[in-house]
Amino acid sequence: MKPQHFDILGTVVFLFITFLSFKSLTGDNYLPEWSLYVLLLIGIGGLIIDTSIVYNYFVRKRKNKC
Repeated sequence: MKPQHFDILGTVVFLFITFLSFKSLTGDNYLPEWSLYVLLLIGIGGLIIDTSIVYNYFVRKRKNKC
């Protein structure tokens, strides 16, 4: 299995972190607000990076084969 396959899982995990921190910021939260902003930034950053890797490796690669 190539390392790029794990970026699909990373995309799902970072999407979950982003959703969880955004939901906590807009509702009742049990963590300090600064930590939720850090989690939100980590989630968004990781989501951008992993999604771009998945897009470049899987989607764009398939378009070039057609």
